[in-house]
Amino acid sequence: MGFLWLTGWQMALLTLNVFLLLGMLFQKKILLSVAALGMLIALISALLSDLSFLSGVFYGVAVLLLISGLVETRWKLQPRNRILRILKGTLGVLGIALQLLLVSQAGVLRHPPVQNFSSLSYPEAFLQLHQQLEQKYPFGDWKQIQWEHLKASFLPRFEQAQKNQDQTGFYLTLREYLQAFQDGHVRIQHENLLDGNPVFARLYGGGVGLSALQLDSKEVRISLVLPGSPAAKAGIQPGAELVRVNGKPALQAYQQVKFLLGSASSAFQQRESQGRMLLRGKVGEKVQLAFRNPSQSLKTVSLTFVQDGFASLKKTQPSLTQQDLQQSPIEHQVLQGKYAYLKIKFLLSSDASPDPEQEVSDVLASWNQQKISGLVLDLRDNPGGEDELAARISGHFLKSSTFYEQVSYFNLWTSSFLVNSSEVLKAEAAQPAFTRPMVVLINARTASSAEGIPLMLKNQPQVKVVGFSSTAGAFGVLTRPLRFNMPGGLQVQFPDGRSLDAQGNIQVEKGTGEGGIAPDLNIPLDLKAFQQKYVQGKDVELEAAVKLLQEGW
Repeated sequence: MGFLWLTGWQMALLTLNVFLLLGMLFQKKILLSVAALGMLIALISALLSDLSFLSGVFYGVAVLLLISGLVETRWKLQPRNRILRILKGTLGVLGIALQLLLVSQAGVLRHPPVQNFSSLSYPEAFLQLHQQLEQKYPFGDWKQIQWEHLKASFLPRFEQAQKNQDQTGFYLTLREYLQAFQDGHVRIQHENLLDGNPVFARLYGGGVGLSALQLDSKEVRISLVLPGSPAAKAGIQPGAELVRVNGKPALQAYQQVKFLLGSASSAFQQRESQGRMLLRGKVGEKVQLAFRNPSQSLKTVSLTFVQDGFASLKKTQPSLTQQDLQQSPIEHQVLQGKYAYLKIKFLLSSDASPDPEQEVSDVLASWNQQKISGLVLDLRDNPGGEDELAARISGHFLKSSTFYEQVSYFNLWTSSFLVNSSEVLKAEAAQPAFTRPMVVLINARTASSAEGIPLMLKNQPQVKVVGFSSTAGAFGVLTRPLRFNMPGGLQVQFPDGRSLDAQGNIQVEKGTGEGGIAPDLNIPLDLKAFQQKYVQGKDVELEAAVKLLQEGW
């Protein structure tokens, strides 16, 4: 099965390498013409940007075979010596074994080269990108992407950007095109919106100290007022109802926000991002707001966007810093003397925690000795990490082995997505086990591998999942992401694989409806919950979890 994942150049080079190594095994002279052909194939493959680890090993073997052949010919070596014959045969066996072992893992080791469209015009680069994605994007059918409609919608805008030599227009159109996939793993690499992105700084560098959020009732409420900001000086209070923005009904203005922070794969993610961007603009421009503070009458103010270092965005961005990633991803405490609280911030090892699963194991062992009554597992804002770690941690809350995923990738030979048989993952039941009542907290930013834990635990009788929304629904696989260099120094990234359940069905990823893991207890984002969370600063989800543990189910 591994041979199916080799490129044509890899297959040809492997064939020549094995042919020559078999000759070594049977004490034949290395044919210089065949070795030279192998080197030629290696050079062509490398020039075509295949610098993957797997190809690198094939290239290395080809180089060694050519050198060995030259040495053997130059000095007319005749390995009559028993030791030399054994050495030559051993090298032949080891060379064949190494390459075949790597071929068995070719599904994982394969590495589609970065496609370079940077020298093309904007429309040509877009068409090349679109063509590649129509064939290789893992979720085109799942999301029912209308490829021709998508092309027809965006091509004229790329043509206009080319006509005007408008790099900013190209960038903004490309972002909007990528957002159309509604995939949390689709993005422009190293975009650095809040740190040195000149287009973003020019268009959205101004703020008035506000962030907003649309409630389930369609009301738009002010979720953040920064002290000392233009909005605070104008008397706008947290929790105020936003009625109009520049003369438009607030809901209409809210839903027309197109520039989203990051890739939104769920409707709730998009909703949050729109609220953060609604009241951003160019420094020096004005925005007219009609608002109603709690228990007050309607007021109208005109505010000027000021340069604030993206303060409102940074205040509402629960992202991990490089310093966070160097600390342990595990936080824990005991609540009310009988309920345990375990927060997992990300699913990667760090300098402070080389094995997070062992850290979880140690904490659970301690809690079992204390006879803790219940557990709150907090996965809110966890962006993911490693599926293997998610499966291992899940095992401590399972009574038996549970299928986690199998993975399929686009195959060049069949032009279809094939399951990589060597990439199957299970969550194995592990000790110490915690099988008492448990609540898992999620939100729309619980993404990627972090969605694997509620996936494993949701149907366990002792587990309930709680949150304002489903998880992100961004469960695509990025073993070897699809990357494309575009004009203007931009590089875009797409997932390369599908996560499948035991029956071969795509799981968790957002399709035509909402994806992700849905909560068992979906807390409504009504006015009461909004005021508690955003005005009073209460942890509404955690309070609901503890209440659920107290009352049982």
